Amino acid sequence: RTIDNVLIQNCTISGSIGEGIALSGNSGDIVIDRCVIRDNEGDGILAQEVGATTLKLNLSSSIIETNGLGNSRNGVTYNIPNGSGLALYHNTFYNNAFLGLNIWTHSGEATIVNNTFHASTHKTHLYTNVALSGSSEISNNCFTEFGSSRWIINHNASNVFDSVSDFDSAYGFSSGNVGTTDPLLNSDLALQSNASPCYQAGKNATGITTDILGNNYRNPPSIGAYEYY
Repeated sequence: RTIDNVLIQNCTISGSIGEGIALSGNSGDIVIDRCVIRDNEGDGILAQEVGATTLKLNLSSSIIETNGLGNSRNGVTYNIPNGSGLALYHNTFYNNAFLGLNIWTHSGEATIVNNTFHASTHKTHLYTNVALSGSSEISNNCFTEFGSSRWIINHNASNVFDSVSDFDSAYGFSSGNVGTTDPLLNSDLALQSNASPCYQAGKNATGITTDILGNNYRNPPSIGAYEYY
C-alpha cells in the first residue's frame, strides 16, 4: 500500500522518548514545513526502511535542535537505500547530539540548499556513509567551522573536511557554501542582524518562499529557517 502527499506543517514536536518523527514504508512525498523539532531522545527525524521505494523527505523552514541523548543520535537520519531521496531547504540545525544530518544509505534526489548547521561545541554537521551522485546539490549552506582537524563534513565515510571551502573545491555538486566561526544567531536561532554571514547569502528560486514565522524570504534569501527583518 502506498500513501502520498503527507504534510506536517507549523507544529512543534518535542519531548519524545524516541524519534521526534519516524518515517517508513512507501509513503511517497512527505513534506515537513515550518516546524520546530527539538529535545527528542532519539533522532529529530528518522527516515528508515529497507523496502521503501517511493519515500521522499522534503524538509523546509524548520528548526532541528538538541535532539538525541548522549552522543549517539542525530538531527536528521536518512537510511533508505531504494527510496526517492531527500530535499532540505532553509532549515537550521543546532546542537544535535551526534550528527546534524546523517545520510546512511541513499538513492534518488539529494538536495541540501540554504540550511544553517551550527553548534556551540565541535560537531560533524554533515555525514554521508555513501558517495552522493554528481546530480546531487549541496549549495549555499552556512556551516560553523571549529578549526584545523576538527571535521565538520564527512563524505562517503572517509573524505573528511574541516573547512567548507575545501569541501566545495572537492566536489562539483557543492558550491556557494559559507564557512564561519560565528553565524550570529540569537537564542531562538534567528539572525541577530544583517551582519550575519547567513544574511542574504542563500540561493534564489528554490520554491520555498516563507520562513518559519511565515515571513517572505528576501531576494536573495537569508540562509536558515529565519529571514532577517
